[in-house]
This record gives sequence, structure tokens and C-alpha cells, in this order.
Amino acid sequence: MTEEPSEPIKEKYSLFWTFFIIIVANIIIASALFIDINYFWLGPGTLGVGLALVVINFLLVFFIIIGQKRHQKVKDKGKSATTFSRKMFNIISGLLFAFFIAVFNPFIAFFILLGVDFAFGFHEVVYVEFKTKMYFTDAFIALGRQSEPFKPYLASIMALFGFSIVLGFQTFLFQAVVFHDFPFSLIIIYIATILIWGIGDTAAYFAGTHFGKHKLPYNKKKSWEGFFGNMGVGILIGLILFNSFILHFVTPIWWIVLAICGGLAGAFFESVDLHLDDNFVAVTGTGLILGILFVLV
Repeated sequence: MTEEPSEPIKEKYSLFWTFFIIIVANIIIASALFIDINYFWLGPGTLGVGLALVVINFLLVFFIIIGQKRHQKVKDKGKSATTFSRKMFNIISGLLFAFFIAVFNPFIAFFILLGVDFAFGFHEVVYVEFKTKMYFTDAFIALGRQSEPFKPYLASIMALFGFSIVLGFQTFLFQAVVFHDFPFSLIIIYIATILIWGIGDTAAYFAGTHFGKHKLPYNKKKSWEGFFGNMGVGILIGLILFNSFILHFVTPIWWIVLAICGGLAGAFFESVDLHLDDNFVAVTGTGLILGILFVLV
């Protein structure tokens, strides 16, 4: 019995769903005004929601144009996004919100992330369930999305949800305890979380693939070689970011403790099997541990 060919993707883009997603995402971002109405144009020492909406929509248009141009080149050559390009897409997406924290403020950055969560997640529902393209579908495919038609891009969705939990938790926790240099410290701890997760996961994959011979007792799909490769990279990232030259209130002892705990957390949460997507578990677990430890410094 021959397999029936899969239903082709509709090449006609849906203007309705494209605008629906953009409008709702803008509304979610504007919800930051419920925290403080003064955030509308200029927040305390930072840009406000109004300017955030301008920047986000400009970046969206830029993303669509660049993505569609790249999609044409990739499609003509019969290529698809590689595992490395997908991982870099996820890491860069996560780091982008550290820029938003600096330019706007942590609360506005958090609502921007919620808007992006909705846009990305709802795009996957429409694309997968209704087999309909939007104007940014080709950009996703070219810049990171897996090439299989109608398959949810769970890796990036779960990573984005993890970013949201981490940024929200760290923001409200640091604000509640009147943390040292609140916005700057948040940027450092958030960047450390993304890098320990993203680069550490890549190191674990490389070490496990090439040298992994000793399986973990709690997860036979992972190896000790991958675990220690992940942990080593995480500790190195911690030593670079948590030192006293960057965070003046961190003592040498806490510098080393934070680096070791960050690397260990990244390796453990990447290797443990909690029946959830690894990207969600690793980034969320690492971010929660680092956030709590920073409050104790």
C-alpha cells in the first residue's frame, strides 16, 4: 500500500491571522500600563510602553523581510534549518530580552515577552491545525523552525515559556527584596541563565555524542560525559559573569559558589527526565536556582 502524499501547504498567506496575532500581541504588551500608567512613554529612567510598541513592531517588519529573503535562498537550494541554526535562533531570541530590560525596564520587558509568547504560540496553532501560512511563517522556517510541515515547533515555544517564567520570577523577586543595582543585576543573571542553558546544552550534546559511554543512573538517554561537559561550560560562564568586577557586591567566595551552582543546575536540569521538553526544564530550573541564590548574596 502506497502512502498518500501529505497535504501541501497553502502558499497564500492569511492577512487576517497575521493582523490578529500582531494586534493581540500589542495589547498584551500594552498591559504593562496596569502596573504603572506613567510607563506609557517614559518610565523611571527608561523608555516606556509606547516606544516599546514602536520598536517591537519595527523589529517584526524587519524580521519578516529578512526571513522571507533568506527563505527564498534556502528554498531554492533545497536546504532546511540546521540544529545549530535553531539553537542559535533560540539563544539570540532569549538574549534579545536582556536588551529590552536595559532599554525599557524589567516589567515592560516581561510583558514584551508575554506578547511574543502569544504570537509564537498562536502562530503554531494556526499553522499546524489549519495548515495556513502567515506573513512571518517563512521567516520562522528559514531562521530556525524545523522543516517538517505542520509539526509544532515545541523546542522554541517551550524555551520562550521558560524565558517568561525566569524573567517574571527574577524581576518580581529582585524588586521585592530591593536587590543590589536591580536592573543591572537582573540583566546579568538573566544573560547567565540563557547562556548556561543554550551553550551548556550544546556542549552536552557534543560531549555526549562524541565521548558519551557512561550513562546516567537516572536517565539512560544521557551520559556522564555530556553532564560534565555541560557543567564545565556553565561554571566557566558563571566565572566570567558573576565576578566582582561586574557585580561589585559579590565576594570571591560567592563568585565561586554561584558559578559552580549555576553550572551544576544547568547540567542537572538538562539531563533529568521530567517528561517535559528539555528546553523548558533546563532554562526554568537554572533561572529559578540562580535567582534564589542571588538574593542570598
